[in-house]
Amino acid sequence: MGPLTQIWDESIIAISEPNHDCEEGLGTCILGWFNEKVIKDLLSVPKSKRIALIITLGYQSDGVIRDKKRKPLDTIISYNKY
Repeated sequence: MGPLTQIWDESIIAISEPNHDCEEGLGTCILGWFNEKVIKDLLSVPKSKRIALIITLGYQSDGVIRDKKRKPLDTIISYNKY
């Protein structure tokens, strides 16, 4: 078990958990940009541990799950070039 295994495990959770939560009527938001020290202090996380990301979880205040706004695939995918 090393750093690469940890990244792999975190990736699996980051991909699968929001999908499962959505099926249960919950909303999620994956946060990768946050003040790690503040979060560690708030949650009493040992200094020797790292927080790779945060997945917030909750019910929509109005009960409506908004449609995702996504860019068209042809604007973000390229083949054999940058």
